[in-house]
Amino acid sequence: MSPIQVQTEALSKSFGSVRAVQSLDLAVEQGEFLTILGPSGCGKTTLLRLIAGFEEPNEGRVFIAGKDVTFVPSHRRPANMVFQRYALFPHLTVAENVGFSLRLRKVPETEIRTRVERMLDLVQLSGFGGRRTHQLSGGQAQRVALARALINEPEVLLLDEPLGALDLKIRQQMQIELKLLHAQLGMTFIYVTHDQEEAMSISDRIVVMNDGRIAQEGSPREIYVNPASTYVADFVGHSNLLAARVSGVGPLRVTIMGNEFPVRSREGLQVGQDVSILIRPEAILIASGEAAREGNTLSGEVVDATFKGAFVHYLVRVDKSQLKVQQPIHEGTPTFARGGAGFCPHQGRGREAPRKPVASIARIRRGGDGPWRGDPAWARGVALADAGYHMDKHSWSDPERLLRGGPSFCPSVGGHSSLAGAPHSGDLPRHRRGSGLGCLG
Repeated sequence: MSPIQVQTEALSKSFGSVRAVQSLDLAVEQGEFLTILGPSGCGKTTLLRLIAGFEEPNEGRVFIAGKDVTFVPSHRRPANMVFQRYALFPHLTVAENVGFSLRLRKVPETEIRTRVERMLDLVQLSGFGGRRTHQLSGGQAQRVALARALINEPEVLLLDEPLGALDLKIRQQMQIELKLLHAQLGMTFIYVTHDQEEAMSISDRIVVMNDGRIAQEGSPREIYVNPASTYVADFVGHSNLLAARVSGVGPLRVTIMGNEFPVRSREGLQVGQDVSILIRPEAILIASGEAAREGNTLSGEVVDATFKGAFVHYLVRVDKSQLKVQQPIHEGTPTFARGGAGFCPHQGRGREAPRKPVASIARIRRGGDGPWRGDPAWARGVALADAGYHMDKHSWSDPERLLRGGPSFCPSVGGHSSLAGAPHSGDLPRHRRGSGLGCLG
């Protein structure tokens, strides 16, 4: 275990009657890339500013490298911050912006030039030193802000939603560059964002905040697969939360919309207890025909389909609820939509599906790690207790897995219908509105 680089103890900060941070304990290891994730108003930026020294706490302490810096001015702390809006000086060149703090410290000009060139090379801006800030793209301006923050060689780099103002492709590129930069420097990064996908793609560890407190902390995989509460489950990634009731124990089973499903519990629950079931959209596989009539299923109808490039996002009405479904597009996989004829490949041939709404398969995975085609841990079903969508004690995961081979495999009765192996030519078959709903797989 690495030594603790940043630590807060019972840290609290209020603005009038608003308690932005409430008795918060946090420990960040040396060299860790930690992301503080949460919606607007959860206290994440206030926490970062308390660590940076831009705010003073009402209660609690802040330590950096083992030293109490609670009331040390920000410019004397071994930490620098990168802001969302860059805060570059428009009247200075790129090189002058990067070397600004060194000139304030009266570092010799020859050393400033050497260090500025090294920083610009680090952030892939060699040759840009003479440009003005208005001549830079958004991504280039953010690199200049990074170079300016890193030139003092801080022990901790604090980043307050630094990519929030960038276009999607530039933001994704900068995420990769930040990860590579962190790996190269080995420095402690503390990053604030409200973007869940961004947090999961760049972080060693994520701290999810809510109302000034830590709702959960852990690796991106742990938080996505095993959320500690319905708040975390609903906020991190897309989710389907279904009200259920425990119908049996040993093995544990729950009833959802009149259908019984096996699940595995992390803690003992009682028969008759109300719970909530979390199923991720990518863990649902759409099917129709005989494959949709097997056990462990839910019935519904496709009410909307949105093309997203590599995926189709479906909205499916089940009883009085609507489920979000994400299904990848690849050769041999049928799509379901409002309008058009519907087919379910069967024994290597396309077989027309019934024109009436058909049963949907609701299969939930159990256990297993590995790639998507095996049994992805991140696609497991997770059940969260209390139908009121607030959970303090109970959660369980990894319901029974009945599908194998990933989202393109849909066994029919007899187990011989494989969508992945079906022939494909021309446009993919499409289902009428209300003609099919799929597997929770």
